[in-house]
Amino acid sequence: MVFKEALLMLGGFLSVAALKPARVLAREVVGGGIAMPILLGAVVVLGMVAPVTEDVVGRVAYCVPPVIAKGLVRDSRLAWRVFTLFEILGAFALLVATEAKRRRVDVVAAATGLARTYSETEPLRVELSKTCAVEVHRKKRGPLVLFVPGGAWCHSDDARMYRLLASRCPFDLAVVEHVPYPLTTGAHMVQDVGLAVDWALNTSPRVICLAHSAGAQLLAAALLDGDRTRVPTATVLCAGPFDLNKHLEYEMARGVADVSALAAAFPTQDTRTRLSPANRAASDGRLATNTVVLVHGAKDDIVPVVSTHDFAKRLLLGASTPVVETHILPEADHISYILDASLSPHATLFQIIRDLARAIDHRTLPPPQARLPHRSCFPGLFRKCS
Repeated sequence: MVFKEALLMLGGFLSVAALKPARVLAREVVGGGIAMPILLGAVVVLGMVAPVTEDVVGRVAYCVPPVIAKGLVRDSRLAWRVFTLFEILGAFALLVATEAKRRRVDVVAAATGLARTYSETEPLRVELSKTCAVEVHRKKRGPLVLFVPGGAWCHSDDARMYRLLASRCPFDLAVVEHVPYPLTTGAHMVQDVGLAVDWALNTSPRVICLAHSAGAQLLAAALLDGDRTRVPTATVLCAGPFDLNKHLEYEMARGVADVSALAAAFPTQDTRTRLSPANRAASDGRLATNTVVLVHGAKDDIVPVVSTHDFAKRLLLGASTPVVETHILPEADHISYILDASLSPHATLFQIIRDLARAIDHRTLPPPQARLPHRSCFPGLFRKCS
């Protein structure tokens, strides 16, 4: 996978070189070849010496001049491909270390096992448009789970990154892959995710939508748009920045706003307001799904947990509110439960999906018009909600 990613980066660079003028080409070369590697190196070094509670990314980003952060990093496609490659290597290293500890084997055996599992996946790629595709992993059982990954609207846009997660999923899983910023806008990403939702609903009679981080915002926004005759049976939204204006303020406080794609992908306050699920849910919109399950790590410093609490309240205030359940995972951060699901079919995330699938099979999901009290649950206690 790393070799293929490197080839894609080389192909992207050659495409830029062939099609872009010298100024843009220089930005791609400097942003992807110099600026982003320096920033990632600084994050790694500082992460080795800083306290665990330190916001390392925020500290590094705060020191970057806006002209570099915006002009050479944020707006460079090659820079975000480099970041995605770094993410792949870092996540795989973490998964190997965790798997070695869990199975009590050396890291070589753990790495070999994960690589074998990855290579044995045989997904079917379905192109939905020029800017959107899904990678389908068939298990021939249960509902279809449509997964919209995160990536801050600008990276982690390669469905192959989630093949280990797909191999652990107990049901059919389709991973959405859409073109990110700077090649498109946030509004267009919402349309692409909506296209994937429509494909899923036309493919399977039972659909559970799952999304993480920026993907949760895109999915929720897509479910608030359009007039669908069929809707997903359930939707699981993990760590979503559901109010884009508030999240931009949070990024400014952290010092990452100039590097983040949020303000560029959603360039005006009106656009951010219109595509913020939290704003529309309590006013003119209804989330087009029968049941909403919100998941958030209590130790998340990328998207604060208050985002999920606020969205849950606004859903309950909105007209025709779907059933809402909230799971705050006390020991989880922004990504840990997604990584857990890449190692075990018994991970908390899959336990939640299994319980939803069981409720679907037994027809025990409450009707979408029901207004149930807001419930907070913890890992492994899905049936013991307060």
